[in-house]
Amino acid sequence: MILEFWLITMESEAREMIAPQTILLVDDHQDFLRGLANALKEGSNKCCILTAENGEQALKVLESTPVDLVVTDLRMPLMDGFDLISQAKKKYPGITVIVLSSFLYPELEPRLRALGVSHGIDKTSLNISVLEKLIFKSPNILEKKINF
Repeated sequence: MILEFWLITMESEAREMIAPQTILLVDDHQDFLRGLANALKEGSNKCCILTAENGEQALKVLESTPVDLVVTDLRMPLMDGFDLISQAKKKYPGITVIVLSSFLYPELEPRLRALGVSHGIDKTSLNISVLEKLIFKSPNILEKKINF
């Protein structure tokens, strides 16, 4: 599946590692959001994990706190992930975005790439250790945009 290709491409790079300091997780499913935040906190005690339940809340967080990485779902109430990414990239063009969604289809790849998304991960087959490796151990995740 194409999502696996994104991860393999990132893992095959070999450069100096730069881990994010502040990560914003955005998802409307509170239990999933809480579980993901807890799992990532366990994976690295060197970063701050912030959460938001929709795009509107996420933009408010971005306005008040410097964020290095946004990990967002696509389908959410009030403001979906597409609008969030678009607005966040306009205001904060250097921010890195990873999409974590159950609705990642190959036909969305060009749209996500055009928005500046660096990676897409299928939420239904999420392996937290793969996400942790991508976030905390991937070379230059904050400096380099990876091709899909």
